[in-house]
Amino acid sequence: MLRRFLFLGLLLVLLIPGCKQGIVYSHTESIDPEGWKSANFKSFEIMIEDTVNAHSIDLHLRNDGRYAYSNLFLFIRTYAPTGASIVDTIECRMADKSGKWLGRGIGGQYQQTIPYKKDVIFPFKGKYTIEVEHGMRANPLPEIKDLGLTIKVLK
Repeated sequence: MLRRFLFLGLLLVLLIPGCKQGIVYSHTESIDPEGWKSANFKSFEIMIEDTVNAHSIDLHLRNDGRYAYSNLFLFIRTYAPTGASIVDTIECRMADKSGKWLGRGIGGQYQQTIPYKKDVIFPFKGKYTIEVEHGMRANPLPEIKDLGLTIKVLK
């Protein structure tokens, strides 16, 4: 009996850290219930120590089923610890051509993960800042609920 208990305990110790294995950063920002104003960018500050291994960066979006568009344009600014920056514009598909929401849904809310960048090698150690703002014509943009960012090490 004691052997089984110790074996199960050891198994849990080994498996639980694996649930978040490789995640360097994960954070979600709520969007104002009144709507996302384009000037109200969401900011993520990430401490990077690993300048050798490749990373992936994913965005996580949660929208209400009443969101009026099938896509979402985002402007993403990344600032390196040196002060250098780059800007990307991406289009996130929110629904297919028939209007069916992409991702998983429950209770009229839909969540999806959108790959942003893969095989990123950060050239410098230190604090990186990633700022995201929407590029839609509606301002404020209603029915976007949350925006999250996850960075994983690819080993």
